[in-house]
Amino acid sequence: MAHLLATPLITDRDPAFKPTDISALRAIVQAAINVELFTIPLYMCSMYSIQGMHQITGKGQNWYQGRNWPGAKTSSEPSTNNEVAFNLIFNVFIEEMLHLQLAGNIATAVGLVPNFTSTMLMNPSTSAWTCYGDSPVLPHILDFRDMKSNPDPDKDYSRVRVKLDALNPDQVRLFLAIEETEERARDNIKVECQGKYFPSVPFEDWKPSYDETNLRPFGSIGHMYLCLWQYLDIAYSDNTTLMQAVVPRTLGPDLFNQASPLRKPEYPGVPAAVWGPDPEQVKWQIREMIAAITDQGEGGSVVPAILRARGMVMAVDKDYRPDKAALEMDYVSYDDTGTKVGSSDAVARGGKPNVAMDHFEVFLAVQGLLKDHRVVTWDQWHQVGNEWTPAALKTKSYDEKRYALPRAEDIAAAMNRLKAHDEQGRNYRQFCQVCTGAVAGVTKVLNQFWANTEVAFPYPSMAGAGDRMSICWAVFGKVPDLSVGTKKRRGWVLNHACQGLALEPEAGEDPAGCAAVEIYHTCRGSNDCKAEGG
Repeated sequence: MAHLLATPLITDRDPAFKPTDISALRAIVQAAINVELFTIPLYMCSMYSIQGMHQITGKGQNWYQGRNWPGAKTSSEPSTNNEVAFNLIFNVFIEEMLHLQLAGNIATAVGLVPNFTSTMLMNPSTSAWTCYGDSPVLPHILDFRDMKSNPDPDKDYSRVRVKLDALNPDQVRLFLAIEETEERARDNIKVECQGKYFPSVPFEDWKPSYDETNLRPFGSIGHMYLCLWQYLDIAYSDNTTLMQAVVPRTLGPDLFNQASPLRKPEYPGVPAAVWGPDPEQVKWQIREMIAAITDQGEGGSVVPAILRARGMVMAVDKDYRPDKAALEMDYVSYDDTGTKVGSSDAVARGGKPNVAMDHFEVFLAVQGLLKDHRVVTWDQWHQVGNEWTPAALKTKSYDEKRYALPRAEDIAAAMNRLKAHDEQGRNYRQFCQVCTGAVAGVTKVLNQFWANTEVAFPYPSMAGAGDRMSICWAVFGKVPDLSVGTKKRRGWVLNHACQGLALEPEAGEDPAGCAAVEIYHTCRGSNDCKAEGG
């Protein structure tokens, strides 16, 4: 980080630059939101490609007792490579959601309405993700074509491509490249390409009208947060600061550290939301957020570098790990009969060795598990000729007469038909649209959630997105393609959010076909499916 720290503190800047500096600061914050959001479908897609099943009973209900459903889940006693790999990636996946919350709350603190449907990632009108798809560009960070080649294929990032895929060696290299430190990034970028990256603060030729689409690539996530801090730390010749010039909107939401008699803070060492009227106090809370993000991700907080630039020393590094006792209280697991059996989430996120590993180390561990094909993914499961059998969908307590649900034999046969009779890939395409719509049920609501305190967080949509990705992998053995956008709603037609039979089929459609893909019952918080079964 010597390059950035060689830049002196900006303490006597002309106040005329305040509009320009506010614009640049907010652009960086929006870029941080984009980067954190970008990782979530990416990691989630590979995580749910891991072959596995789960039971769907829970506290107080036994509707599905005796039934398994496709999709791996966290394990309280991981005994297979698949279970170990899922637990490892799940921990990273949850922390990326924490990082997204922190970035959204930093936006709130600097007077920015965060946008979770940026054109840098997706087409807002169709919810189709455009940032994935064999692209060499990591949004806001780097172009992998600028990376040095390496004779060791595990360390060769030059051929990495940004796409959704199963958990495989190429995909893990992508994950390692995302989570690498600034030092590693500088070492891996070709000398002749270094000038494209690692911009200095204040940005050259920046204009107040610019936004995140005008940013130069940062080279690493750590450098992006260092630039964010440098802007926050600007002082002007009129004895004011940039933090005094930005106007916080409201206090940001906190989903991870809520405390009640039934819930404990998950990350007690992380200030998950900013508070207080004093701009300097808010700035140092943001510093702690940056420290948590970079410490969890790269394994090395950028805060010591920030403090050294100010001639300060941080004597004790804080613990940004989740609290296992809180996780055991907040997330309870149940067996096939609905009986409490501990917390598999607490083991995945707060147990050893996962809790002590940063994201880069996690993916190194996953890379090791992939050696000699020791992790089985759904695409591999299909490639060797597997088909669905009733036995795979049953547990010891299976009772086909319970609540008159479809028999496991009928469900298995239907799942096999979806793949075997997929004319022109229509079934697969519809499943991809379902996945895209489920993720859109999260991103669209997040825009409202940060703008309106009356809007609830879309927890069902988040869970639904994972379930839909799992079933797409399990039925077809293919990646859920989020670049397949959803359709626009037809006017004056009553769609139905339950995804059952179509209420008003289009001309030429099978009257016994599935409901239209324009709307999904995954929108809790926005009430987007009101009067349509939601």
